Amino acid sequence: MIKLSVILCFVCCVGISFQAKSQTAFKPEELVNPLMGTDSKMTFSNGNTYPAIALPWGMNFWTPQTNTNGQGWQYQYSAEKIRGFKQTHQPSPWIGDYGQFSIMPMTGKLRVNEEKHASTFSHKAEVAHPYYYNVYLADYNVLTEIAPTERAAYFQFTFPKSDSSYILVDAYDRGSYVKIIPEENKIVGYSTRNRGGVPANFRNYFILQFDKSFQLTYTVKDSVISAIEKEVTHFHAQAVVGFKTAKGEKVNVRVVSSFISLEQAELNLKREIGNQSFQEIQQQAKVVWHRELAKVKAEGGTTDQLKTFYSCLYRMILFPRKLHEINAANQVVHYSPLNGNVEKGFMYTDTGFWDTFRALFPFLSIVYPETDAQIMEGLTNTYKESGWLPEWASPGHKKSMIGSNSASVVGEAYQLMGGRKKMEMMLDSVFQLPPIFDEKYYKRVIHEMTEMQVMNMGQYAHGNQPIQHMLYIYNYCGAPWKAQFHVRDVLDKLYKPTPDGYCGDEDNGQTSAWYVFSAIGFYPVCPGSQEYVIGSPLFRKVTLKLQNGKQFTIKATNNDEQRVYVQSATLNGKPLTKNFVTHSTLINGGTLDFDMTATPNYKRGVGTESEPFSATK
Repeated sequence: MIKLSVILCFVCCVGISFQAKSQTAFKPEELVNPLMGTDSKMTFSNGNTYPAIALPWGMNFWTPQTNTNGQGWQYQYSAEKIRGFKQTHQPSPWIGDYGQFSIMPMTGKLRVNEEKHASTFSHKAEVAHPYYYNVYLADYNVLTEIAPTERAAYFQFTFPKSDSSYILVDAYDRGSYVKIIPEENKIVGYSTRNRGGVPANFRNYFILQFDKSFQLTYTVKDSVISAIEKEVTHFHAQAVVGFKTAKGEKVNVRVVSSFISLEQAELNLKREIGNQSFQEIQQQAKVVWHRELAKVKAEGGTTDQLKTFYSCLYRMILFPRKLHEINAANQVVHYSPLNGNVEKGFMYTDTGFWDTFRALFPFLSIVYPETDAQIMEGLTNTYKESGWLPEWASPGHKKSMIGSNSASVVGEAYQLMGGRKKMEMMLDSVFQLPPIFDEKYYKRVIHEMTEMQVMNMGQYAHGNQPIQHMLYIYNYCGAPWKAQFHVRDVLDKLYKPTPDGYCGDEDNGQTSAWYVFSAIGFYPVCPGSQEYVIGSPLFRKVTLKLQNGKQFTIKATNNDEQRVYVQSATLNGKPLTKNFVTHSTLINGGTLDFDMTATPNYKRGVGTESEPFSATK
């Protein structure tokens, strides 16, 4: 009896241990590569991204800066030097940044020029997670670490033994202000730099709180250094503090900002960091990322597929960013980039609806409806404060892109092309034609043309968002197996969890949203129709954890790289013959089962009764 009890106890302990490991093994935040898409340049985009060290939808992002101040490609994977660590609000290199400022640690000779103080670095000595970043600055023997909050960040600099250690704060040109307050170990200031779309009183107020006393202080006006002045308002203002450091000494800097005032910035700092340690802020950021990413659990794919999936999901919940703050009365308020006043309510910005209406916002409505509702309230506030809904917001209205993309309907292509068979043939021709193009309109070869040319998919230019729904149109013309083939082909070939991981501009989560939706198994061809058109699921199982407490599970248990075709499907145990599922079906929870095969099923989903919504029906 004693032996049996011991055995049962052992089995029980092993079971509990295994269960605990299985519950903790799922760490999607560790699968994210913030460097995915950063190996880009103006003439060729592999994503045009930068590593955003931030919280989901955070008001401020932080990124290492490898390029010159004001240059859109602020972090390029191919670069060899870092010029500073920048608070950024840039949604795209084509749109540019606003309210930015940067921080740079140095040792030895003081250099305030960005070219001269840049330090050599290596990706081998760089660690990038959404919740934590570190890099070794070789020229100064300094390790820089960053942990973010929504409106603040905790910097930790590990210095060598030096009599001449410095931290430079660059408030950028085009009108800036800095003030050093030695008795409080503090620097305050503001940046006004922007690319338009803001009122005349636009400012990003910032505070840097140090845990070490200053032995030297300098202010800088357009590269002219002063050891006397502690406060400077100028076209280009900078501040420098200096001190002696011991070998391995850590200097901690708590950094925060506000678009409302320095007083609000101080409040943001108190709320978000307070007296917490660097490790506590890092852990809290990690917990937030886990919570949001774990709402979608993908299983049964390769390591690279999972890394790509969660790197894309990370990009999808960065933008649009919060512009609102919480005032002393605990009210949600925002500086209006539309009328220049401090207004009540939510405000989100930095998104191009020309891109993101296609798939990003439909995804938010399923998995993140609470945030989506705040964004919609913010759109209402935008209309109230300006008389217009935004098409490109950064932070106010930008004169970029055309159309009214908050309402979208599938085009009349079905009638215009002369019926189902002719439309199928037209779709086929996209892949059969050579990748030729005519640059006469632009008077030069633009990057989208080159990106299409090198992908070996004919005229299919996946990196340009207006074509991304095209593959699913095969479901509208009686050839769903062709959608399944091409969707899986794009998933496999055009996305990788690497610095060259995208096939064109990522664009605020849209190109990532195509991957995430398609890997799950369906896509919103016509946003607003409440229908999601079926493709070819990439994983064997994906679970959507919904805000209402329910779950929707997509299963393809016999899925692999050869079985790309849907033989049959069931929805909650009943045969599904239609080529789509509805929004209400997803939100109510349930299970969608796919039986995958290596050969097309030419009979499933070919009738007109299986077709998704079309304005022509």
